[in-house]
Amino acid sequence: MAKKKRRKKQVLTPEQKLARRIQRKFSADIIATFERAGFVRVRSRDVQVEIDGRKGEFDQIFVLGGIIVLLEETCTRDTESIKNHLNNKANFHAAFRTRNKELVQLLDAKIPGFKAARDGKRDADDCRVIYVYCSRYPFEKFERPEYQHIHFLSYEYLRYFRQLTKTIGASAKYEIFKFLGLTTKDVRGKPGKDLAEYRGFVLPERPSGFPSNHKLVTFYVDPATLIEICYALRRDSWQDADALYQRMLIRSKIRQMRKFLVSKGHVYVNNVIVSLPLSTGFVDGEGKAVNPDGLAEATDVTVRIPREFNSVGLIDGQHRVFSYHEGNDEFEPKIAKLRDKQQLLVTGIIFPGSLKADQRLIREADLFLEINDRQSRTKSELKQSIETIVAPYSDIAIARSVISELAKVGPLTGHLKDHYFDEGLIKTSSIVSYALRYLVTLKGLDGHRPLSEYWSAPKIALLRDTKDATLELRTEYVKWCASQINQFLSAFRAVVPKSMWTTERKVSRALSVTMINGLIFCLRDVLTDKGPGDFESYHKAFSKLTLKYGPKEFSYKSSHYRALGQHIYQQCFKNG
Repeated sequence: MAKKKRRKKQVLTPEQKLARRIQRKFSADIIATFERAGFVRVRSRDVQVEIDGRKGEFDQIFVLGGIIVLLEETCTRDTESIKNHLNNKANFHAAFRTRNKELVQLLDAKIPGFKAARDGKRDADDCRVIYVYCSRYPFEKFERPEYQHIHFLSYEYLRYFRQLTKTIGASAKYEIFKFLGLTTKDVRGKPGKDLAEYRGFVLPERPSGFPSNHKLVTFYVDPATLIEICYALRRDSWQDADALYQRMLIRSKIRQMRKFLVSKGHVYVNNVIVSLPLSTGFVDGEGKAVNPDGLAEATDVTVRIPREFNSVGLIDGQHRVFSYHEGNDEFEPKIAKLRDKQQLLVTGIIFPGSLKADQRLIREADLFLEINDRQSRTKSELKQSIETIVAPYSDIAIARSVISELAKVGPLTGHLKDHYFDEGLIKTSSIVSYALRYLVTLKGLDGHRPLSEYWSAPKIALLRDTKDATLELRTEYVKWCASQINQFLSAFRAVVPKSMWTTERKVSRALSVTMINGLIFCLRDVLTDKGPGDFESYHKAFSKLTLKYGPKEFSYKSSHYRALGQHIYQQCFKNG
């Protein structure tokens, strides 16, 4: 009998091997993130589903009770390929997007393990189906009606949720619910208790020291409920990047606090500071409504808070609250009992209804900084982010926004540490504080001419007079500054040997805080003496540069930013 010929094993190139590793890790990160949040993964790849003659498959299916997440993933870099993939998936979805019951029944029949994973007490038409598209690489979003049902989970957002689920386990599900646009009713499947009620004291306005119409209340709440209904505006999360002031949760700190809870057995003594929704109500012992306006003394009340996801804002104390999270560590058996039994002391602020969202945010951020700077010095990156909220037209705030733009577009893309979970990238706080702020400031400094001197004079006048300024105008200025800086940096990059364009400090200093700050100081001199140029003029000037970027040859240290800038200017631009 003739022997079967063995198929030759495909030999992969190094690039193909790398792409395969990235693909596997990407899929593994998606699966781990949803599973740690409490979802059950149902294997669906290679299982064909057909409705009305349309066939297709789902890359991933995750189920939590009656919530069904149908997730599509892609690891391609090519925007056109992503567009085609997205179109195909959207066309497939169109067959059943408005027919939830039929889809769930079909998945029950076709996908092994699906029916067992979902909440059997909920009818198929009571399940909520969510469509998610997750791309490993950024791409231009296409605004089309057939994509409106899709939640785009970028790799940046995935990394945030991955870190969050690593830190607080299944308690991260409430923030995932918010990202997916789910309400309490969607998740529970039936109306639950509308209000959470707690005994407390509402304080009169005058002794509190807060401005008029700010209501202050103190009460005790169980951690389980607070985790369910709270939110925190963390930097590096999926929410509006210019409206975030909280730190990322620190995993090691959470673990230490869980150890404390288990070993000591008692609640934290200091209070948690929160903002409460305007719909928060107060009643007395007879159930009659209490109006806090005009109270002369602290009054015993029952505090009624809407039991809705993301209705209570954590201003200070997020580590204390989330140390009670649903975890899978050795502390969980004891903490599971404490989560419902113990009571955290909470001070809640109800802001006036007349206060706009951005004004409320400024007050929250100010209060956060006041509390945390007293306890321990707030890190410069976080202080810079807070300044973009409380003083958006300051040089620090504008520089912070410009550095974020440089991280997205231009030669520094992929090299700047713009997120908590970025590793091995250039830290940006020193760039903002010691160089960039002086380049993008709205006012002239020490005889130099900043970029603002070369933008539209009427628009700059509006920005300088902050009463008439708008955030749209500020954004326009930030993007213009970034484009001018990128021309300069792109010309520099063009003369740097390819092997030297790396953040690996053992190889090169061409991509370092010192080099970037030196270039910014050089650009300040160029603007002052000659005005802005274009890529060609900058490239011609940089061709004269004789700097050596190797770690042994590069002699400039972190305190030599100005000297390095002057050296580059003298060598390349002075006589140009």
